[in-house]
This record gives sequence, structure tokens and C-alpha cells, in this order.
Amino acid sequence: MAEGYEAFLVDAPYYIRSLWPQTVQAFELTILQTEFAFTAPEKANPLAYPQASLHTQWPGMGAPGGPAFELFADAAVGTPFNIEAQEAAVAKGGCQLLRKIGRQAIILAHSLGGVNPTVVGDICRDMVKSTVLIEADQTPFQNRDAGTCFGGVMPFGLTFGPLTCSPAIQTASDLKIVTLEQDLPDNHSCMVQAEPARKLPNLAKIPTLFITGEASFHVTYDHCQVYFMPQAGIDVK
Repeated sequence: MAEGYEAFLVDAPYYIRSLWPQTVQAFELTILQTEFAFTAPEKANPLAYPQASLHTQWPGMGAPGGPAFELFADAAVGTPFNIEAQEAAVAKGGCQLLRKIGRQAIILAHSLGGVNPTVVGDICRDMVKSTVLIEADQTPFQNRDAGTCFGGVMPFGLTFGPLTCSPAIQTASDLKIVTLEQDLPDNHSCMVQAEPARKLPNLAKIPTLFITGEASFHVTYDHCQVYFMPQAGIDVK
């Protein structure tokens, strides 16, 4: 913002102030889930994943009673019953917002919000200059949520709903999948498309930066997205 950029903080449909009680299923993190996945993974015995020993960045002790911990624990929200419908609402509303702004935007998204730039970019790619994904929950064809919240397998690779593919597909079963690498505690196996892979031509026009913290549980599987994206024609770093 010091460089003159305007910033818009967006509540995605079905979440936060856009929450519709009839459309969501509640989940609540336990204290242990909160500590061992987010606030103090280095204290778990045994460690949930080897890289947890590198964790040093949570303010305070990362335990109940700490102000930062209590704020984080209270922030858990419900997850939509119909995630495909939620993605469609994000795509429609996101594109309407970008057209109202009237110029290209850099979309930054984190965790559960990681799918938002994908569905928006697929519908109105000319309005998206680039995307920045921070530990996005888009593990292709798998659910790698570390047991922290409701998750599900993304049948279209990066999304629950269909994306524009080339060659076109009728259903998710048209995507042929192979598994890469051995599944290890510090480096999970990945599922990607079998070659020749189908492309995502709309998203291929949007440069993407993917960021993962070295001590996050995401570090054990976020590489799977970085494997999948170039296959689909996406320029990712």
C-alpha cells in the first residue's frame, strides 16, 4: 500500500459476514488441534510432522489463555455443505467486484480462501493480473487438511466444481490421475494428471506465486499443487 496500491478485504460468500446459517455445517477445532496444527506444533509429542520442530513464530506460548491464541480459536467458522455452489458464488461475486473496480487486480488468498483466485480467474481472467497463494487448500485430488477442519477431495484438481479445460471434459472422471513419490511424514505423495495432461487455458494466462512456511503442516504437501499447475499450463513460482 506504501507503493500506492488500493487493498480490498473481501468476505467470500457463505463465510464470515456473508455467512448463511442454512448453508453451512459448523466445525470447531479442539484445543489440541489448534495447538498442534497452528499455534504450537513444536510442542506435540510426537511431532505430527518433522518440520514442526522449526516453528517459532506464534506470539506468546500458543496455548489457551494467550490473547493471540484465544482470538485465533474464536475465528473458526462453518464450512458450506455445498462447496461447489460456494465456489460458483465466489466466481460470480468476485468478477462483479473486479468489473466494478474497473482495472486488473492482484488477488492474494490464504488457506481455505486459496480456491478463490482459481475460480475467479477461470471466469474473468482478463481482470486478474496475478495471484499470490499462501498455503492454499487446493491439494489436487486429495484431502490433506491435517485433521484440522472439514475437508474433501477436489475432483477437478484445484476445485470441487468444474474448470475450463482443454481438451474439454464432461465430468471429473475424464481426468486421468497418477501418483508421484513415496508417502512420507515430511513429504507426502502427490496426485497429478497422467500425460498428456489437460490444460487450464484461462488460468494459464495468470502468473501465480505460491508461498508456504517452512514450519507449517502445509510444507509436507503444498508441493503437490506446484507439480499440478505447470502440467495444466499455469505459470507458478
